[in-house]
Amino acid sequence: MTDPLQRRTMPLRSANKNFFLEQWNRVKRWKCRCDKKPDLDFYEAFFINAYHLKDWLEQWYEKNPSYASSASILNTAFSEKVYLKILKDICNGSKHFTLHKKPAISRQYVIVNEYVSENTGRKVVLIGCNKYPLVDLANDIYNYWENYLTDSKLIKLKNEISGPLIP
Repeated sequence: MTDPLQRRTMPLRSANKNFFLEQWNRVKRWKCRCDKKPDLDFYEAFFINAYHLKDWLEQWYEKNPSYASSASILNTAFSEKVYLKILKDICNGSKHFTLHKKPAISRQYVIVNEYVSENTGRKVVLIGCNKYPLVDLANDIYNYWENYLTDSKLIKLKNEISGPLIP
């Protein structure tokens, strides 16, 4: 098995038929980094890349309309699943100084260190009176993507060159 942290040489995006796999590989690398060292910057990068996988897939679906039912499942999940709504708000909140669009859950969230005992703590996302452990949130998001890509038969696709790299 190859190390997911190692970057691979990928075909040019414009020539890669299944270009969303580049983003999925990026998500996997950031998740691996989070698992090895639970650094807040790693989690933020993971969340940004995990959320943007949706954008990459939406672009891919436009070129592959036979997967329209998978696109519908994806959009429904992002409007219904709490952890995907939190993902959207964290991603947009970390990218933009001021949010002008309506957030999925709340504009006001904070990531804090919750002390479990004198020597241990864990990072949690606080939204109103609710708290979501950062590790659990990242795992739920990663597992969602892995299951979605597997169930949609997208994970079996490979990076393919659709034509010559040099016009």
